[in-house]
Amino acid sequence: MIHEKKSEEEIAAENAAITARLQDYEKIEQIFVNITRRIMRENALLGRRMPIWKDGQVVWIVPKLEDLD
Repeated sequence: MIHEKKSEEEIAAENAAITARLQDYEKIEQIFVNITRRIMRENALLGRRMPIWKDGQVVWIVPKLEDLD
């Protein structure tokens, strides 16, 4: 793939757009929460164990659907 050379203004505009998106902490946190719920639901449906952090150590659990709602 050949990349076109970008002007400094284009690069600065792209960097500003990325920085602005990364500063929306609430949106980023909500995305992580939604992804975690989706993964936990999938693991619960398939009966797969998954690691969680509890009391300073990694513990493997099988999530339960009733705990996700």
